[in-house]
Amino acid sequence: MAHRVVVLALDGVLPLDLGIPARVFDEACEPDGTRLYSVSTCSLGGRPVRTHEDPRSSSDNDESASESADTVAPWREGGQVQFMEHPVPQDTDRSTAATRQWVV
Repeated sequence: MAHRVVVLALDGVLPLDLGIPARVFDEACEPDGTRLYSVSTCSLGGRPVRTHEDPRSSSDNDESASESADTVAPWREGGQVQFMEHPVPQDTDRSTAATRQWVV
């Protein structure tokens, strides 16, 4: 089974930070072509996010997609993607504040 990577998209994200994880991880395959990673994107409430360049980006997943992920790649100020293994702090108000603080 592929290692599941979820990219958390928040307002102000650089479009490259949304696309690079999928581009990099999707290239990793077994010799028979089986993909080693599955990459998806999520946002708070599954809502569109405004990127750094102002256009909106949408996701089919809300933040609950991160609960079953093996790795979560949250966006961080400055456009730096930080990969972290679980456990991710649980937020009770559907906010990512505790998670973002934990990453810093």
